Amino acid sequence: MLVAEKQKAKKKRKKIPDYLIYEVMDGKPIYRKGYQSVLSKKKTAEEIMGSSTLQSAIISVIVKFLNRHLSDEYWVGASESGLHIQTNQNLSMDIPIYEVSKLSVLTQHYAEVPPKIVIEVDVEADTENFANDFEYYFSKTQKLLDFQVEKVIWIFTYAKKVIISEPNKPWFTLNWTDTIEIMPDIQFSIQTLIDKAGFKIAESK
Repeated sequence: MLVAEKQKAKKKRKKIPDYLIYEVMDGKPIYRKGYQSVLSKKKTAEEIMGSSTLQSAIISVIVKFLNRHLSDEYWVGASESGLHIQTNQNLSMDIPIYEVSKLSVLTQHYAEVPPKIVIEVDVEADTENFANDFEYYFSKTQKLLDFQVEKVIWIFTYAKKVIISEPNKPWFTLNWTDTIEIMPDIQFSIQTLIDKAGFKIAESK
């Protein structure tokens, strides 16, 4: 009887499709935020994979700024660039900045060398296996720094805050109106970039 019940429960358990996996940390899949709505057919996969207009605009204006101001020594990635840190550790990055000399050969696989800088816009992962979004943020940030990323910048659209992390330095928080230093002589404020692009931001509800 017990065996039959276990088999029935096993059949009921849905296999989660690979396309809903956002990252892999410590051998465990981290699913995309909203994946449960896809499994229950309340939303499509496309609906949870898309970014808000605010997130998209921020990524777009930052990439545009960096491409204008960085020298040809650097390459700016976008669109959930993958990073393979080690076995069972695959992370996604919104805007990685690589030194071209370290990424001179392109492949069909995730990058296996650390970017110089990583910029993330909001937490896009489902954090059910973490205490909260911030535990996920701390864990991912530390993994990037341990992999020799020199600077990790998180932009949080709801709070309009920026957190900058570097190895062996205190992590600190800025407002959108504050200046973010990417490299010496290359800096911007998010609010200024948004204003220059002609966008207005709706008040949070």
